[in-house]
Formats: sequence, C-alpha cells, structure tokens
Amino acid sequence: MGTPGAVATPVVLPIGDDDELTLNGQAAKLSDLAIGDRISIKNGNSFRLLKVTRATSESASGTIVRVDTTNGRLEIQDATGATLALTVPSGISVSLNGRGSQGSRPIGFADLRPGDRLQYTWQPDGDEAVVDSLAARRTTESSGLIDRIDATERVIWVSLASEKEPLRFPLASDAVVALNGTAELPNGQLIGLSDLRAGDQVALVHETDVSRIDASRKWSHEASCGISRPTARVSMSSWSSRRPSCRSK
Repeated sequence: MGTPGAVATPVVLPIGDDDELTLNGQAAKLSDLAIGDRISIKNGNSFRLLKVTRATSESASGTIVRVDTTNGRLEIQDATGATLALTVPSGISVSLNGRGSQGSRPIGFADLRPGDRLQYTWQPDGDEAVVDSLAARRTTESSGLIDRIDATERVIWVSLASEKEPLRFPLASDAVVALNGTAELPNGQLIGLSDLRAGDQVALVHETDVSRIDASRKWSHEASCGISRPTARVSMSSWSSRRPSCRSK
C-alpha cells in the first residue's frame, strides 16, 4: 500500500511484439500515446494487455458570471440556470467575437467580462472541470473607414485605429445598413451593402457578424452641383436633399 502524499517514480516499461496496446478501446501504436495518458496493465500467459485511456474534451456553453484571474477560475451560468465553476489554465486558446488578438496583443483570459456569452471545451480532472479553450461573444461597437467591400459575399473590410491592417467583418443575414442617417430610400427600398463605398466612415455593431452599419459620407460641392454625380442608389436621394446652393460662375 502506497504512502499518502508520496510521489510516484516513473518506470521504464518495455513493450513486446505480442503485447496488445489500446487507446480508448481502439488498437493503437506507441506513437499514438501522449504524456498524461492513463495506463492499466493486465498480464496474460505470453503477453500483456496495455489499456490506455485519455480524457476527451467536451463542448458546452453558458454566460460568464465571474472572472477570477488571480486564481484562474471562471464561474458561468448554463442554460438551466445552474452556476458552474471552471478551472482555466494559463496559455489556453481564448477568442473574443471570433478573433484571437486585438492589435498586436493576443486576447487573454483577463479580457473576458461578466455577461459574455461563452462556448468552451473542457476535460474532467478529478472533481474539477478544466478548460481547454474559450470562445466568447460580446456585442461591440467599432468605428473606422471602409477599406473594401464584397457585396456578393456580404463582407466588409474596415480600417480601425487600433489595427495595423483592415479587419474583415461578415454581415448577418438581417443586418441593417444606413447611410447618412437613413436606412430606406423614398421608394421603400432598403439601403444595402452595395450602396456603400471605400472611404465611407462607418460605425459597426457586431459580435462575430455585423448586425448594423451606420455609414456617413460627405458630398463635395462639385458633386452636389452635378459636376460629378454620386453613383450609389442612396446618393441620389440624399444628394438632392443635402446639396449646397450652386452659383453660376
């Protein structure tokens, strides 16, 4: 009988040609094993049965109730209303709204907040639930300049002050698009992504997908006087109501 608190000493275990090795019930090779796997050994007449088990991650979701960065603990509320405690090891994968970094800084456990909606993977470790990865969602507002648009794929790239390169934002199927304060043309047609253009100032409401775009565009005096008429559908209606007075030269 082992002594309580004693540290087990690793031993070398030669594997014979006739020994049978399984991993989670399936035939396996030595190269399939990993540090931390659990092994049980059963001796036969001329061979040994080496049964290796490895905990597999499970997926779950909930809403963050409390973030304890000091002790690496996270409390969440699941769909039933129950509060669960999770252990968060350092260095695990953390994302927010589908992104793993903000500027040059990686997203970390400390960036999460109560109220964030969470998808996570975890493994049991004794009485604890230890997290492998955290993917949080939070309704966020971002603003910048449109870099380019793919209206067919419903994707917009926006240059933000905090980022070196334009970020890609997919639009939700029911996303609302407004330009210069209006989301609808006089004929009742809704403004769409194709009405926007590179250089427009935009404010986005988003999680992983954008739910609303509020764009603004300044018309030049020359454009409003017909020297260079706007090309977007909304431009014609907005242009007619916002153009400055034109004087003959």
